[in-house]
Amino acid sequence: MAGIKTGTKFKEFNGGDAFSTIHKPGHKVTWSGIYKCKNCGWEITSNMHPEDDIFPPHNSSNPCKNAEWKLHVVTDTKGDSFASVT
Repeated sequence: MAGIKTGTKFKEFNGGDAFSTIHKPGHKVTWSGIYKCKNCGWEITSNMHPEDDIFPPHNSSNPCKNAEWKLHVVTDTKGDSFASVT
């Protein structure tokens, strides 16, 4: 579970199917944010990048061998309060 500092401001975001789409390792990252594996609960951060950002497999220390990433928290990496996607 992602943690936040008390008093942190968040903005509600309706990203269509952004929060329900499941991503496998090797898929291109479509939203920057915190992703959680739907099978084991481990979290990662991944950033959307036009050239090279793809979802990773689990590292060798994780017993879950079936990483399936689901967006948990979207991040505003463009710094425009999501104006570029609305």
